[in-house]
Amino acid sequence: MAPNWVPLCRSMQVYCEPFFASINNWRAYESEELMRNRIELIQTASSILHNFSQKPDKHEFDLVFENDVELLPEVHPTAGKDYVVDGDQVAFKAAMKTQPKVLFHKGGVYFQDNLLKGIAGWSAEILAITNVETRKTIIASIEKLFRIPEAAGMAHFVYVHIPSTTEYFKRVVVDFPTVTLDYKGEHFFRYLQASRKPGFDFDLDDLNKSHNEAAMVVAADPPKKKRARQDEKEDEWEADADGVMWTRKHHSIGSLVAAHFPPLESQTHLVPLHNETAAQTLAHAASASGSKLFRGRVTKYAPPSSAGLTDQLYHIRWEDGDEQDFDEIDIQRGMDLYDQIEGWTTRHPMVGIRVAAYFPMPVNHSKGGAREGEMEQVLFCGGVTKFGRPLSEDDVALYHVVFDDGDEQDFSEHELQMGIQLYNLEGLTQEEKDKGKSKSTKSASASSTSSSSTKKTTESVSPAAKKVKSEPAPSKATTTKSNSIAAVLAADRAKQSSATKSTVKTATSTTPAKAKDKDKGKVKGKPAAKNNSSAKKTTA
Repeated sequence: MAPNWVPLCRSMQVYCEPFFASINNWRAYESEELMRNRIELIQTASSILHNFSQKPDKHEFDLVFENDVELLPEVHPTAGKDYVVDGDQVAFKAAMKTQPKVLFHKGGVYFQDNLLKGIAGWSAEILAITNVETRKTIIASIEKLFRIPEAAGMAHFVYVHIPSTTEYFKRVVVDFPTVTLDYKGEHFFRYLQASRKPGFDFDLDDLNKSHNEAAMVVAADPPKKKRARQDEKEDEWEADADGVMWTRKHHSIGSLVAAHFPPLESQTHLVPLHNETAAQTLAHAASASGSKLFRGRVTKYAPPSSAGLTDQLYHIRWEDGDEQDFDEIDIQRGMDLYDQIEGWTTRHPMVGIRVAAYFPMPVNHSKGGAREGEMEQVLFCGGVTKFGRPLSEDDVALYHVVFDDGDEQDFSEHELQMGIQLYNLEGLTQEEKDKGKSKSTKSASASSTSSSSTKKTTESVSPAAKKVKSEPAPSKATTTKSNSIAAVLAADRAKQSSATKSTVKTATSTTPAKAKDKDKGKVKGKPAAKNNSSAKKTTA
């Protein structure tokens, strides 16, 4: 029992007081934009812990900011950093003295949901398969976040991927995209925003008015104001026959899931195996009796029945009109199954990463000295919008890139790393990267390599058709994107001489083998087979 709860207590002991000290610092910022940035970074750190802690390759994370300033002094926990009995309670009580009661409750819930569980590692079982070196850098960057001053300006996480197979990409610094706030995060930010106003009553749990405004409205028309608050509460929450409270304001609403169902007649004779959930029993029966695939969508969410529990539920409406409740494990498995069926997913840590690639374009003949058929290499920037899993052992994983001019292209893992490095090495200013401005250099030999204009493909390429190529010399009019980027990087590594980048690229275009879906769920997790009997929560 001890290995499961000791790390969690120790994390509370060490990080509770620094977290609330940072909340007080952020509330004192003059810029609300910077305050929002800090709250977004908490949620981003949660995503990083979830997606990178167990990757086999090492990833070094850091927090960088606009201005080079010193960090705020470190806040030392009252109970010390070494584990002591009841250390978490000591830290809890010490932090509580620094915050109004309602703010402490809201901040504590946000801290627990986004950082505390991730820092603790959830359980000894997960810690056993964690990449310790990666986790150390993630936690160090979170500690840095707690100490960041307002003078530092906007901040974001970066990382360096150090694969075990190659040395080439060791020091490529990649910007990790800062996530936008979900419903809970937005609610917490709005509360911090309102708490900055003079005379704000922290015990008044209403973000749309200050204490003085509320007093005047209640005095003028108490029944009307009371009804307005009640109507707003009823719109957000609804109770079912079992007393479970549901909301339609959650980041999981609209997420797409899939599950296999066995025939109805076979479901009456299911005998669960030892330690097998109802969903797993249905999955086994489905595979044995011939099942049918159903797709569904999350329509409402029920939070845990009490603090510390993980009995939250997700209400699913299936395509045939049936409805069902999924628990956390089932919903994650259902979303992953949907992604596997459809082929593409937006739930991947590389979604949002910026890349660059050169493409041959005809020289503008209005320029003096341009010859007929002469080509120039133009740099295009873009971002990863979705990830395609391999559909078989012969397939490769694909990253769908949408360039800033609207064209699209599928990158393999190797091509993605090349594109990331090119984007970071080309010396573009941040403004140019954000606006997708192109930078071009003339290629004197381009006209002899390709006689016609080549454009980027606007279709997704099937995994089977898009393999990573390693030919030493590109052939005429068939050069892959990875070869062209490699040529550019090779020239850059050769002391970044003034030699012109002359390798011409032609983007291949084939019929997409994966189905596209632009309305993917964005909740991270793993899929589940369908549990035909609704799971119900017991209320305290």
